Formats: sequence, C-alpha cells, structure tokens
Amino acid sequence: MEHSKLTQDQWLDRAAGGIRFPPDRRAVRAELAGHLEDREEALKRAFPDMPREEARERALAGMGDPEALRRELSSVHRPLLGWLWLISRWAALGALCLILASLLQGGALVSQGLGYLEQRQENLQGQALSAALYGEEQPAWEGERLALYSPQVHQRLGRCTLRVERAALWREEGRNTLYLELSLDYDLPWERSEAPLSCLWAEDDQGNRYGAGEQGYYRIRGQQTGLRRVEVNLAVEDVPRDIRSLTLGYLPGTDLELKLELREEGTL
Repeated sequence: MEHSKLTQDQWLDRAAGGIRFPPDRRAVRAELAGHLEDREEALKRAFPDMPREEARERALAGMGDPEALRRELSSVHRPLLGWLWLISRWAALGALCLILASLLQGGALVSQGLGYLEQRQENLQGQALSAALYGEEQPAWEGERLALYSPQVHQRLGRCTLRVERAALWREEGRNTLYLELSLDYDLPWERSEAPLSCLWAEDDQGNRYGAGEQGYYRIRGQQTGLRRVEVNLAVEDVPRDIRSLTLGYLPGTDLELKLELREEGTL
C-alpha cells in the first residue's frame, strides 16, 4: 500500500512499528501523532475554508514516507538496552520498596518518597556535570575543555520549546566532543516527555551529520527534570576542531531548524 493511501493510524503504526521496545514505541507514536495534529491545525488556521479531511490528508502527506522513518527509528532504538534498563530499574526499586516498606509500613508514602529521592539524585548529578562542562568545577573524568560558547537560542517544537543556552567543546580520549546544554520546556506539566530527544539529528557547518544512520552520533548525559522541563547535556561525538556552527533538526515533516553559532565567549 502506498503511504499516500494510508489512514493516519496506519501511517503511525507503520512509522513507529520498527521500534521493538514497547515503551519507546508508544512514546514515539504519541509524539508523531502530536506533530500530525499540529500540522493539521496550522493548515486550518492558514486556510479556514479547507475541509478538515483535506487538512488531515495534507498534514499526513507532509510527514513523508513511513517506511523510511521506520528504518531510521529502528536503527536508533535498541530493544536489548531498553529491556535491561527497565529490568534493572524494577529490581532496584523493588528491593528499596521492600526495605522501606518494612520500616515505614506505609506503601503509598514509600512510593512517593522513592520517586522524589531518585529524581533528586538524578538532578544533583546533572547539576554537577553541567558545572564541570560549562563552569569552573573540576571534571570527574579525563578531558580538556577547548572552548566555551553561549548560543542562547530556542525554537518551538510541538508542545514544547527547545532551548540551547550553553555549549562547550571538549577533548576526550583523543577525539573532540561538543556538549550542548539542551532543555525541553513544556506548556503543561502532564505533557512532559523525553521522547523528542531520541528523534533529534544535527549537521555542522562542514556538512557532517550526526544522529540516526549518519557517520557521527550523539549521546545523552546528566539528565535533570522539573515540573515542566527536561534538561540534558547532548554530547555530539567526533566533531571537527574548527567547527563554527551546528544545526539541530527533528523528524521529517517538522519545521525544527535550530542553528547554533559557535563563537567562543569573549569574541565577536
């Protein structure tokens, strides 16, 4: 079946179907559905007389080939790592719950306390990492900071705003890594999600691409979360030493094109 003849649900199922870890598949499918809805509403605002069905069909056509997106998403999401992470987390939380439940004899209180302590610990670790990457704190790993940048850019991405306030170029293990202090600020607390992070890609001013299926890649370090915010350090690996700019993009059919001018602090 040609993708132009697919219904919205069929397109979403096909695009996200290559992700074998169910929690990731559901999160990415919901993210894609949100972008389809945003595109449909944008068309209705631009062309008020356009029938709803036509707006939906045009929005779906603008998202591109679901098979190509399926292959790209499948190469990013590793089911084994996801299951190992989930099992280890369940095991650790289960053991802590049993211990604390026997002491406090309050199941609901224990569950709430564990969640708060876990998030607090993650946030403290993320703050310490950011202080070393972009501030004056000594890093807990072998590496040398080569340059510090303040791009301070932002752009809307669906139901949130993507921001990059600071960046730093580091020399680690014989290669250059560009760290971006990246955050997703959501309009509503219950919409907060980490799913968009797995769908980002980047391209530098020399034509090198980083992300799914590209020659370079990135990883996430030091995640912090708040009521409506997800903040991470996005580590872009193997960048050239003389990199001057980096552009962040998102899934096909979206308008994200966030360009970071990488000028060292103190220079014009």
